[in-house]
Amino acid sequence: MEFRTADWHSIQKHTQNIPVWTVGLVALVIYGLYTVLRIGRRDKRMPPGPPTLPLLGNLHQIPITGMYKK
Repeated sequence: MEFRTADWHSIQKHTQNIPVWTVGLVALVIYGLYTVLRIGRRDKRMPPGPPTLPLLGNLHQIPITGMYKK
C-alpha cells in the first residue's frame, strides 16, 4: 500500500500536536499489558497442564475446604 503525498502530509500535520511523552506513555502501557498477560503462559516445550490466569497462576484451583480428605 502506497501513501499519496497529500495523505502523508495530512498525517504529519495531525501528529505534530501529540507530545513525545504521550507516545512513550502509550508504548509503556502496551508493553506492560503484554508482559502481564504473558505471565501465566507456559513454554511451548513443556507438557500441557491446567489453564492458568495471569498473576494468579493456578491459585484459583487450590481447594479451600476439604483439604484434609485428600
